Amino acid sequence: MYYYIMEPPESRAVRQTYQRLRDILTNLGIAGEMMASSPARMPEELALMGLERGYGTIVAVGGDSFVNNIAR
Repeated sequence: MYYYIMEPPESRAVRQTYQRLRDILTNLGIAGEMMASSPARMPEELALMGLERGYGTIVAVGGDSFVNNIAR
């Protein structure tokens, strides 16, 4: 299973893109848990939570700095 961490959407278009991503993954039968970072849950904290839950693959969805924060 995959653990997806998404950057908070900055616009309606980005929110719609995230929904299309969810729909495509569901239609392909790719299972996973999707989380969005927020001021209450920073990307680094969400990545740690994914590791603690035993996910083997963490997928970061967002801009360069967001992905780099998770990769660290």
